[in-house]
Amino acid sequence: MSNIDKRPYRADGGDISTGRLREIADNPYGDEEKCWLAKRVLALLGELEAKDQRNAEMEAREVKLPQRFDVKTHSCSEEPDGEWYARDDVLAALATAGVRASEEGEHV
Repeated sequence: MSNIDKRPYRADGGDISTGRLREIADNPYGDEEKCWLAKRVLALLGELEAKDQRNAEMEAREVKLPQRFDVKTHSCSEEPDGEWYARDDVLAALATAGVRASEEGEHV
């Protein structure tokens, strides 16, 4: 999550609610610069909230890894405590979870 405090602040150190920002942004008789600034702050807060939501979704994603292998015996037998995964099996597990995989900048 973001460490940014999303509460907008006034120049005098007080805070201003998003409701008040909307009032300023929607006021057709208000100061043009204040209106533009209020709209921009609301847009940035919206983008930040969307990114926080996307990050939360990504952090909650789980990848079920495939069966591991033991290659010490040179037989590549499936072993629950093995130290190796088959590359194609890992790529398939990532794709199933909706995670893009890449090697040295190239998508696989």
